[in-house]
Amino acid sequence: LQESEERYRIVNELISDYAFSARVTEDGEIVNEWMTESFYLMTGYDKDFLFNSDELPTIQTHPDDKAQLELDLQRSLQGEEVVSEYRWRIKSGHYIWTRVKRRPIWNADHTRVIRIIGAVSNITLEKEAEMALRDSEQRYRRVSNVLTDFAFEGYIHPDGAMQIEWTFGSIENIMVHTNHVIHIDQVGKNLHPDDVDPVHEDMYRTLENVNTTTDYRVVADTGYR
Repeated sequence: LQESEERYRIVNELISDYAFSARVTEDGEIVNEWMTESFYLMTGYDKDFLFNSDELPTIQTHPDDKAQLELDLQRSLQGEEVVSEYRWRIKSGHYIWTRVKRRPIWNADHTRVIRIIGAVSNITLEKEAEMALRDSEQRYRRVSNVLTDFAFEGYIHPDGAMQIEWTFGSIENIMVHTNHVIHIDQVGKNLHPDDVDPVHEDMYRTLENVNTTTDYRVVADTGYR
């Protein structure tokens, strides 16, 4: 068994970020046995943290993922092979995304699980790419819904200042100046005087999650449009 575990550690060093083994006591407690060296390289933790302290890596799981982790561990103890994804806090304090594959090992009588063998992959870059693509798709849908001569997206700070994060289209053909950061109450320097109050009202309605569609006159090089 020891020779087999050593072989398993070597193979998993090659196909995943790290591998691990944990034995299961008769009362269902999961006790870490070993992890491949790449665990320490990936997380920054040392062996003293893992084996000589009361803290176990499971407590470093993101709070939103802990319930899923507990559920998956119970499934493993019941003999299921489980593949799940969790956010895990490494020594630097940052969270990384991991994909964990667990395989239960039964005793000779097949009456209970006595060991859990697993492999872990760091999928942070994959997750970041997925989130970036999802954000891009959502932004594209928002733009498609409002697209005219130009579109924009702004972030509203707690003090009411709006920061223009991006623009799309020929904004320079409509307005002479654009401010990157401006308070809502200051919006209007490029509007017809009669449209200043309506645009303020619409912006505050937007902050209340109300969609608005309104016509304004905007000052440009050639006059109001």
